[in-house]
Amino acid sequence: MPRGSEKARRHGRPRANTDPTANGESTARGGTSSLEDILRRRGVDEAWHALEEMQRLGQTSDKFAVSRILMKTVGDGRVKVSSSKIYRGISLVERFIEMQPADVDAVLFNALLDTCCRLKDLDRLESTARRMRELNVQASPVTLGILVKAYGQAGDLQMVLKVWEDMHIQREQANAVTYGCMIDACVKCGSLAKSVEIFEGMRVTGKHRNTILYTTLIKGYGLEKDLEKAIELFREMPKEGVPYNTITYNSIIDACVKCGALSQAEEILKELSGPDCDLEPDLITYSTLLKGYCHIGDLERALRVAEVIKARGLRCDELVYNTLGDGCVKANDVCAGVGLFEEMIANGLRPSAITHSILVRLYERAGYKDNASEAVALLYQHHGLELPVGERRGARRMKDRNTFETHREDTTDYTTTCELPTHIPMQQYCNPGMGVQPGAFSPVAAGGMWAHMGQTSPMPMCSMGMSSPTMAMSPPAQMMRGPMFFPNPSEGWAAPPLEGWQQPPQAWAHMQWAPLGA
Repeated sequence: MPRGSEKARRHGRPRANTDPTANGESTARGGTSSLEDILRRRGVDEAWHALEEMQRLGQTSDKFAVSRILMKTVGDGRVKVSSSKIYRGISLVERFIEMQPADVDAVLFNALLDTCCRLKDLDRLESTARRMRELNVQASPVTLGILVKAYGQAGDLQMVLKVWEDMHIQREQANAVTYGCMIDACVKCGSLAKSVEIFEGMRVTGKHRNTILYTTLIKGYGLEKDLEKAIELFREMPKEGVPYNTITYNSIIDACVKCGALSQAEEILKELSGPDCDLEPDLITYSTLLKGYCHIGDLERALRVAEVIKARGLRCDELVYNTLGDGCVKANDVCAGVGLFEEMIANGLRPSAITHSILVRLYERAGYKDNASEAVALLYQHHGLELPVGERRGARRMKDRNTFETHREDTTDYTTTCELPTHIPMQQYCNPGMGVQPGAFSPVAAGGMWAHMGQTSPMPMCSMGMSSPTMAMSPPAQMMRGPMFFPNPSEGWAAPPLEGWQQPPQAWAHMQWAPLGA
């Protein structure tokens, strides 16, 4: 078992709670209703169906149960729920309010407001808040937290400040969660100064000692690229008796990355990974550092971080692969980029539109200025993948998956048809003594190929094998005309006929290519 997993087992850590509804408010009360019984035994869909039937028959229902069903439908945000299902629930709750206005309370309205906030539906949220005032339902600190959070994620600083000022009674009763929502809203709206002002006001009363508050401000300083203040706040936490959590470490590492201080980010990661720390890095921790290396074009270190992710038993997601692919674009390493795409597919991940755009840029950097999209289309076709909708409409119709039209870079304009290799074992190019994995280039083999042809490789590249990056030579540009000349974990490019080795590289593009060893 990886050490991180063992630490997680020994030291259960709570997930940082930024949900404004988790502010001490409870729907608990004695007994259970028939709706709650249906919810517990048969799930939310049946509970909504039962509520709908009760309303059709004109029967009253229990406000606590209705609140619970709505909150259960939305969940904690980790699982995506269809918006149609959520809106159906909202409509039924609104119907409950119209049918039983005397029974509603702040708990029910806050559940409804929070749902609108999660949907980013400000119009519905504002109409709910108006209805709450019309029924003279007293707003709570939770209501304040939800409203500033909603306007904060919409980037409306004016409304954030107005709500904060108008609800001064709720502000005086608020705890750290509500203050955390306000500080986060100001950070999202680009008003770090207001966030600091609120935090310093809490410091005066001794209410500032909270992990969420410190972490949110560290994020703010990171966005402002004020690393000195972010580090100062980070180091202040243990002195104030405020514990770190993994999100705190991720935030300070992200601040270091945004400021280009990757060596400092590494040191903090070592601290987090050390035996004296009860926490452990997660996928976000590593992907943040990986993003930093890709941003500066240091693909070798980014690939090392990717290997650490796997070694710790974590699963690389689409974001990690897309970040690495973008790093390949910056490093101009098309071979590693396509190899990572192959690995992504092999791991059962489906490429997104972002993945496609990265591959197009990758091929453009490789010299496919005018037909990068067609090259990527062939790659997708080879793996039986559908192109993104927009690209599918705009892609040129290709007569045969094994033909590829290309133009030379000189002034002569002509079309070449090449047989694209799809089953070429890279082991035939690998030197077993070098320990090169399938899918990686062998510098010895590649160098030997060019030396035999009396040529030198035009450009060194870093390519990726199954377990580690391997420095290698790329094929000449003429050899890279077809997109399938790039290797994947079990394949590679083709060789010309034996007599072709004696021809100058300028003639390679006109040869018929066949799988190596055919």
